[in-house]
Amino acid sequence: MPLPSINVRFIMPSSNVAPSAIASAKAQFKSAMTHLLITSTTPADSARTSLRICDRLRRGTLLVFMMVLSLGARSQHALSGQIADEEGVPIPALPLNLFNTTGKFYKSAQTDPQGNFIFSDIESGNYQLVVSFTGYERLEKPISVDTSVDLGILQLVQATKMLKEVTVKDVRLHGKLNEDTVSFDATAFKVARDATAGDLLEKMPTVSRDNGTIKAQNEEVKQVLVDGKPFFGTDPNLSLKNLPAEIIEKVQIFDQLSEQSQFTGVNDGNTVKTINIVTRSGMNNGQFGKLYAGYGLDNRYQSGGNVNYFNGDTRISLIGMSNNINVQNFSADDILGVLGVSSNRNRGGGGGREFRPGQGGSGDFLVPTSGGIAQTHAFGVNYSDAFGKWLRVNVSYFLNDTENDIESNSTRNYFAGEGLSQQYEESASSAPENQNHRINGRIDITLDSMNSIQLRPRFTAQSNRNAGFLQTKTSQGGDLLNASDNALNTRSDGLNFSNNLLLRHKFKKQGRTASVDWYTNTAPKNSTPRQSSLVNSIEAGNVMADTIEQQGDNRYDKNGWEVNAEYTEPLNEEHSLLFAAKYQQVREETAVYTYDVSTDPASPPVLNADLSNEFITKIPIRQYGVGYRWNLQRKLNLSARMMWQDALLERVQKFPAGESQSNRYYSLLPSFFGRYTFDAKKSLMTHFRTRAQLPGAEQLQEVLNNSNPSQLYIGNPSLKQSIQYSGGLRYNASLDKSSMFFGSVWLSLTEDYVANRIFINSRDHSIFNTLSLSPGTQLSTPQNMGQALQLRSFFTYSFPVVAIKSVLSLDLSYTYGDIPGQIDDTRLKSITHNLGGGISLSSNISEKVDFNVQFRPSFNAYENQQAKDAYVLYEGKFRFQLQMLKRMVLRTDGSYLINSSLQEGYNENIVLVNLALGVKFLKNERGEVSIGVNDLFDQNQRYVRNLNELYVEDSYTNALQRFVMASFTYNIRNFNTGKKPTFPNPTEENPGPPGMRHR
Repeated sequence: MPLPSINVRFIMPSSNVAPSAIASAKAQFKSAMTHLLITSTTPADSARTSLRICDRLRRGTLLVFMMVLSLGARSQHALSGQIADEEGVPIPALPLNLFNTTGKFYKSAQTDPQGNFIFSDIESGNYQLVVSFTGYERLEKPISVDTSVDLGILQLVQATKMLKEVTVKDVRLHGKLNEDTVSFDATAFKVARDATAGDLLEKMPTVSRDNGTIKAQNEEVKQVLVDGKPFFGTDPNLSLKNLPAEIIEKVQIFDQLSEQSQFTGVNDGNTVKTINIVTRSGMNNGQFGKLYAGYGLDNRYQSGGNVNYFNGDTRISLIGMSNNINVQNFSADDILGVLGVSSNRNRGGGGGREFRPGQGGSGDFLVPTSGGIAQTHAFGVNYSDAFGKWLRVNVSYFLNDTENDIESNSTRNYFAGEGLSQQYEESASSAPENQNHRINGRIDITLDSMNSIQLRPRFTAQSNRNAGFLQTKTSQGGDLLNASDNALNTRSDGLNFSNNLLLRHKFKKQGRTASVDWYTNTAPKNSTPRQSSLVNSIEAGNVMADTIEQQGDNRYDKNGWEVNAEYTEPLNEEHSLLFAAKYQQVREETAVYTYDVSTDPASPPVLNADLSNEFITKIPIRQYGVGYRWNLQRKLNLSARMMWQDALLERVQKFPAGESQSNRYYSLLPSFFGRYTFDAKKSLMTHFRTRAQLPGAEQLQEVLNNSNPSQLYIGNPSLKQSIQYSGGLRYNASLDKSSMFFGSVWLSLTEDYVANRIFINSRDHSIFNTLSLSPGTQLSTPQNMGQALQLRSFFTYSFPVVAIKSVLSLDLSYTYGDIPGQIDDTRLKSITHNLGGGISLSSNISEKVDFNVQFRPSFNAYENQQAKDAYVLYEGKFRFQLQMLKRMVLRTDGSYLINSSLQEGYNENIVLVNLALGVKFLKNERGEVSIGVNDLFDQNQRYVRNLNELYVEDSYTNALQRFVMASFTYNIRNFNTGKKPTFPNPTEENPGPPGMRHR
């Protein structure tokens, strides 16, 4: 039976209904019709079918209409894709802009570490996708959106332009600028095939290494990332010493925002100077590393190596080392602070050296590689992986076991009125043994496109044993006042556990976010010092002797937590507001119990109440504030915050007498960040921040530390809050002919600055009425002393010298300090000046000729009401490697110092030279045997001049001198043997991406 004529119309309820939605509805309708016709087999069935069809058509038409309505109401689509260079290497952290057909800005996005991007909540219509970045041709792609669109991989083409005939070939742009991120092309800096990442970075402008500290743009680098991921926690040294230079494609230097600021886009001022190493395509999949061993005269030895397994997102790195030639593979981040209650107490005023044998000072844990002689055993493992798109994990473990032998001598001349100045001399020896376990983790969980969780746990366990001997002499006007011999023995142990839990949520409205960062920390420590001292003092021509036999039981416990909630609300495409609330609670408890020990072994130790104390501080802090952000299409970026802080400082003394005191502080803490991008090559950044600094328990605890009987320390419970205002300007420019310029000025002003006051001749402090102290004994105590001003500036200019295929860098720095202090009743204002310059020449010839030469003169001056002096330092470094006769390698490196400040009898001219001759063998020259000599001229010495507001100090520390060693080295290079690389190997390197931050 034929069906009646039926007309069906699909009515579009909105012009925004996507054609794909209509097509889907038609397909469902046609399928239903076909099913009904097939099941109709007889005329009666056909008649019934016709009725059923008419009935179902009515219901079907209504269903289709409702479906179309629903689809039309949800006509918001997503636009996604991936950005890569010509070789298919993804470009992370790249900004993209979407414009409508009238040319008006519509939305912005940014690529993730894998180069992926997504524009969400896109209305149907026609758009223009614009990608513009220095070094690449501008990409403009018209797009029609009527459903969610995946653009696939969009490749940026490297920019090219006609060069004049006088332009020399093979001159590559060694660095470029994108906003506040400086990116260096690693292939523009040629190094030896076996060079490390650290060797490569030293050739780059503004980057330097000195005594284990890595600086970039005159600021200490706190973190090194590899392809945007953490590598061995936040320890820069581990990364740069164990990554080969040949796997590096680009090096990026930038200030990384805090995780919460990256999410909200409003800068909170908590930035970390960061280096991101971008690995070459292909070389990020495989196995690589180095194994080495050596033995020399005087039983000197070294062995160790590193093995790295990179397989896509799976990365495993192992390192190990054992040596007695003073190579210490750890940084200041290893120091837990088992310094406990005895740290920073005996500095003799003004923040001088923190090391005192047996007192757990930082010198026990971190000895510069050129001071002291260390035997070190270390092991570390780093693991990172991604499980789908929702989970990323990075965890590292590091063990360091060090035994050190330290011999030091120092002389201090204190500033004071004529005829009242004192001279202090000490000779110290110690043998600290330190063991440190450190675990760092980071877990990123992406629940969906709107919600994510981040965990950052950290655990450190440290144990220290130290036996030392200290001799001191104090004189005034050439007359000896006192002398002491001190035997000190300390055992310290401590733990430190902290964790950050960050919860982030994006709302459907672009730019509207909410985040909560919860931080917890606990750090218990304890130490048991033992001291035997003989003190001789001279009074009225008579020599008096006193002995000290005591032991201690010191405990320190710190617990705290903090929660920071932030909410951002966009006003339009360019402006947004932030609302923030923060609560912090810190509790510190210190217990110092000192016992007098009798010479009779049968007599038990007796508690010395005058040298014992139990003290608690509680600090609850509340902050509330608002923030504002203005982002003008990548031209101008401004962030400002105004926080109101309510802080309560509670002090409770439980022993020897119970008493308490509290102070409340109200503070306004404004901050500001601004960046203006003149063009693709020049930008100017400014920042300002206010910080409120409350004193810690160890500064407040009024208990005497007499571990050095000639220089005592006692806390000050009357300390109050200090406020620091800091700000600066920074200018970056990529100039013509591959040259670069960088300049920065930083200024800091501190109100109620905490400095040390020293009692030398005065006996005004109440402790002199409590204890009988020998003549010439100094007492140091912290005190608020008004304003302190510090100015720091740095400028550098680098450019290629084509004639000799090298890069020349020039820099100039100036530092000014106006720091208060006090000796007896005399207030001092110490003014310091440091004017320094530098010139560095780095080869760019070939991997067989590699050198780096630096020369750095500096002028130093200081003055106050009592003293004035100036001196000049001339410092230089050089490193040279030459591969000749195909497989023979000559290496030499060293430094020289001309120091006009040292006292008579000291060697002012020191030349250090290390020399090695090696032969490469095996396939691809992977193996090498060599023989080398350390400190060829046997001149290694360590002299340092320290200046502060109270004294000038010259110190000497023993150093490792000449030895000869034979070594074997094997380089592991096996790339593309694991998981196939996602992208093909590049045939040439391209300029790198901008910084890794999320904006």
